[in-house]
Amino acid sequence: MKRLIDWFRSLSKRNKIIVGSVAIFVVAFFLYRTFFAKKQVTSYQTATVTRGSIISTLQESGNITAANQVSVGSPTDGIIQALYVKNGDQVAVGQNLFKVKSTATPQDKASALAAYLNAVSSEKTAEANKVGAQATLEKDRQSVIAASTSVTDMQNNLNTSQNNPSTKEPYTQNDIDGINSALTSAQETFKSDEAKYNNADNSVMAAKSSLSAAWYAYQATQDSVVTAPADGTVANLSVTVGSNITANLRPTTSNSSSSSTSTGTSVLVIGDFSNLIIDTQVNEVDVPNIKPDQNATITLDAYPGQTFAGKVYSVDSVGTITSGVVTYNAYVKMIDPPNTVKSGMTASVVIQTNRKDSALMVPTSAIKTSGGQTYVLVVDKNKNISQVTITTGINSDTDTEVTSGLSEGQTVVTTITSAGTSSSSTSSPFSAIGGRGGFGGAVIRRGN
Repeated sequence: MKRLIDWFRSLSKRNKIIVGSVAIFVVAFFLYRTFFAKKQVTSYQTATVTRGSIISTLQESGNITAANQVSVGSPTDGIIQALYVKNGDQVAVGQNLFKVKSTATPQDKASALAAYLNAVSSEKTAEANKVGAQATLEKDRQSVIAASTSVTDMQNNLNTSQNNPSTKEPYTQNDIDGINSALTSAQETFKSDEAKYNNADNSVMAAKSSLSAAWYAYQATQDSVVTAPADGTVANLSVTVGSNITANLRPTTSNSSSSSTSTGTSVLVIGDFSNLIIDTQVNEVDVPNIKPDQNATITLDAYPGQTFAGKVYSVDSVGTITSGVVTYNAYVKMIDPPNTVKSGMTASVVIQTNRKDSALMVPTSAIKTSGGQTYVLVVDKNKNISQVTITTGINSDTDTEVTSGLSEGQTVVTTITSAGTSSSSTSSPFSAIGGRGGFGGAVIRRGN
């Protein structure tokens, strides 16, 4: 200390002022940190381990369709000559719906008939070519078998030093090459004719497709009376007598995993509008959890704030690939929907995929994962905190089932927050994690 005083006295007046200023700053900073600076205090919210019902859900979206909903068009290009039904009528399969008078000219009709007959001839020719290709292929198969037998016999004769049965002389190299070459030639011919047979099969399919198109084109030139393709209620009748319509090749169903492509004018829709189904697309990861008869809760954009009951009706076994993503159609049936709910409305569906009653559970926010282990922070009656490893089961939006590691009535930490305070305490509020200890300056707020 004496040396420090002597050193200070030896300084010039200007340096004494600088050193003194620094000393005052250091002392002031220490006093501020000790008595005025805010300290971080950690707060915790807790929850109690309870027993109750826990429901695991999956949320999807889709659109409402009526069961057996069918869009009905006309097979004829022409004018509506008569209507036999109106919106709201109940119809049965085969019942007359409307009549269409063709606007095709005689030349149009003759041309369409000629194209259809040519398509019939082409389809028959393709079928005959396939039969011929199959016969040729069977002959080639016999040639391969015969050539293969000759090679086998030659090898056996060579192994036993026997002569060539054809020449009664020992086998020459030409004999050997000729027999092997015959097998190779037979095999190559078989492969070539097999490709022709496969192409003949493709030609038959193309001819059948052309025949179908020619038939519908011919029908478009003929007068027609359209009948109901399904039982149901008539809706969306969009024409009147005298309306000009374009041929619609075939009816289109809308609540099936596959539907026919249609063109032209849709005249009306038939469906069971008291039996409404929501078609949703489910990811391949989630589809194993969805099964028929599972309960569902439905909300509709058109009815904000309301919920409707439903059940899973069916789940497709064959998926659809779109841009590399596989989805499966799952159909949810609405239970007793009000008659104001319409087909086509947008719906959100929450499917109950699993449920457990009297399950031991904690808020999901209490569960942590580290190093491949799942754990919670447990608070005992002395406010000590310890880390407890657990195993979990199903989970809902807010809670998770605990299958081992905890008991009913225990207290777990759900959230941890930090806040500033002017307290000068320097004890750690969470020094007990991983062992026994106290909360120190921590504030515990209990809540559920």
